[in-house]
Amino acid sequence: MEAKFIALSATGKEAEWIRDLLTNLHFRPRPTLSILMYCDGYSVKSIQLDIQWEVANIGLRHNYLRQLIENGTISIVYVKCCGNLADPLNKPLTRDLIRSTTRDKGLKP
Repeated sequence: MEAKFIALSATGKEAEWIRDLLTNLHFRPRPTLSILMYCDGYSVKSIQLDIQWEVANIGLRHNYLRQLIENGTISIVYVKCCGNLADPLNKPLTRDLIRSTTRDKGLKP
């Protein structure tokens, strides 16, 4: 759970920077749409709920992500594990799951 918060907050920081850069360079019209971030962790759903974390490290990242969502910088979309196209990159999968994810990515099996 903590690793997902660390990864999301780092990605959120980069997304905020890129969004501000594109807005300042006038590549995107104002108001800029929020950047979609896909995550498969149930703990990430707690960002949208009003949960207070006791652990300082998670609490700071949780508050930062909630602030990015409220500002409209990012939107977090929950993805089921079976529908996550990044799974072959970070965990071992069965042959059938590898075939389905490569087909969903547009690759030849």
